Amino acid sequence: MLEVATITSIGLGVMPGVLEAWFRGHPATSVNLLEHQTVDAVVASMNAGGADVAITPMPAAWDGPSVTVGQEEFVVISERHHALAGRGSVRMAELAGDPWVHYTADHGLAGVLDHYAAEAGFEPVVAIRTPQVASVPRYAAAGVGLGLVPSNILDTGFHGAQLRLDPPRTRLISAYTRSEPDPLVAAFMQTFAEQANLGTTR
Repeated sequence: MLEVATITSIGLGVMPGVLEAWFRGHPATSVNLLEHQTVDAVVASMNAGGADVAITPMPAAWDGPSVTVGQEEFVVISERHHALAGRGSVRMAELAGDPWVHYTADHGLAGVLDHYAAEAGFEPVVAIRTPQVASVPRYAAAGVGLGLVPSNILDTGFHGAQLRLDPPRTRLISAYTRSEPDPLVAAFMQTFAEQANLGTTR
């Protein structure tokens, strides 16, 4: 049994493809995937011995072995007929007056949206809050409000519009362990880096 801790957005947007590749090469090794809403919760799980490896944005205070496995980009999503939907990119400040599909306060992405909005000089107008990152594209496409999501959670079934931010907003994703990884954990970390389809770091 391989214990893997991560956050819900990575579990939704990245892990399916990684696990598909993992089980092709390791069909006899089961995985217990522990999904949390915040990086802090993942770190607490790791410190308590609750997982063999964690994959999240790199926590600031982690002092164990780690490796950067890529980066993900945040995008703004909306219903197809939004006034800005035909543009390739948008500045965050242009969205100050729009309602948002926000996250509940205990979700890690709530702080991400609030941070980007504060950088642009506004506080998001909240239409609805949800603890489920998978729900945000559905609400945004239905016209409830704008959403901010990692682009990797969007699939071909998303019927709304997707806008890149100018300048782009990205975050590095790392895999980390409490001690030097054993061969099985090291193999999983390598598979993740190769199969996650995360953008290269720059």
